[in-house]
Amino acid sequence: MKKIILFIVTIINILSAQIQTDVAVTIGYNKFDDPEFLKKSQKFYGVRASIYKNKTYGLQLGYEKAKDVNCQNLHFKRTYLNGLMILEQPHQFNPYGVATIGYENSNVHRFKPNQAFVGIGVGIKKNLPLNLNTFIETRVLKKLKTHDTDIITTLGIGYYLK
Repeated sequence: MKKIILFIVTIINILSAQIQTDVAVTIGYNKFDDPEFLKKSQKFYGVRASIYKNKTYGLQLGYEKAKDVNCQNLHFKRTYLNGLMILEQPHQFNPYGVATIGYENSNVHRFKPNQAFVGIGVGIKKNLPLNLNTFIETRVLKKLKTHDTDIITTLGIGYYLK
């Protein structure tokens, strides 16, 4: 029994040594393409928490919010989960691909109802001194109910927790 417990503790230590986490604040720009909001856009802000395995892939849980979109009193909130594949380049910019699933709440249900979305995107991440990182990414989100598409550009700064 002691050997099994020692083995489990050893595996947990090995796995946790290869895991890195960070928390980031974000600002972004949302480009709408549905008929009521065509060629209109909105700035949003958010926060996300990430966990990375060997700095090459990871998961992010995020939240974004925008108010008074285009002076039309539209508010939206998005909760999402990103999967990342990172091309690690030591001391350089690290490009990555991102796949997204999430849910959007909107107060204007006639034109932008509450709905799930999926998306893909690309980004570039740069590690900075003092356990900081910065990133810029672009994602294309496809809404599952209205089938409209939003193009999102996000800029963020994160702090590595481990």
